[in-house]
Amino acid sequence: MINHIKAVFEYIIMSIEEYVERVWKHYASIEEETYGIKTPSMPLIYHGDYSQYKDSVLKIVTAGQNPPSNEFPDNNPSIRFKELDQFYGKETLNEYETLEYLGSLDSYFRRNSNPWFDNFEPVLNGINASYYGVMESTALHTEMLSPLSTVVSWSKFLNKYPSHVIDEIVTNGHALWLELMNILQPDIIITALGEKYRKNIFNIQNLNWRRIENITKNTSGGERKRPYEVYCTIGVLSCGKKCLLVFGDRNVVPFMVSEEQKIELGYKLFHLMKGIYRSRKEPVSTDTPKKIIMKTLH
Repeated sequence: MINHIKAVFEYIIMSIEEYVERVWKHYASIEEETYGIKTPSMPLIYHGDYSQYKDSVLKIVTAGQNPPSNEFPDNNPSIRFKELDQFYGKETLNEYETLEYLGSLDSYFRRNSNPWFDNFEPVLNGINASYYGVMESTALHTEMLSPLSTVVSWSKFLNKYPSHVIDEIVTNGHALWLELMNILQPDIIITALGEKYRKNIFNIQNLNWRRIENITKNTSGGERKRPYEVYCTIGVLSCGKKCLLVFGDRNVVPFMVSEEQKIELGYKLFHLMKGIYRSRKEPVSTDTPKKIIMKTLH
């Protein structure tokens, strides 16, 4: 019990700056060529404006596998992170450099952001949120398996590199992500990864997943070869914070359905919370879906 309280207290007091130091130590310990890490690159603990996220009514995090190599294009590696030349190759960051690094991440969506994020944005819009700071809540994107960019896509990385390399990258990367979740304390985590990651997202928790979406139509209105399914559950962070986990199927890109279907999914997250209240046989609240989510999670 004492150790549990100590662990919770540690998570509560860890600052984002302390977390950067921890991630950078991991980055410095990795031999880039052996572990297939993109060069030049730097760890990406999140994409988006952390200050706006903290001030958001609803704290929403999206999660991918790891940063794609095209965040640091071969012909212009610093196109999205102009400070890359300042940080690449450093084993540690001083206090000023840490703030510069965080500032670089904060300004990501105000620069030349990766079009890949357009796959998540409509889902966020359905919850009155955005990566771009133009709605009531500002979301952050994180990487569930590793903050390090690999030279090949994650699927190719799994086939190309030996199991001990993959295990070390994923074990350390996922542990770092769980630590980050305790700092961010999101109300909602939205992701679209493989089935095995859905089952192990919070490691030891036996989560009771519920299917909330079964999309049978493709973007042209015809029948899909296989329905697109979305699952939800309530998870608990190590710090004790409850959060809604939203898990979509993994295709070529996350949430490979129409924009309208993505927005509708965002709306459905609100209605799901109304259903939780009904299942408890409590009076149906007249609050907006946003307020219902906040009451349910806190």
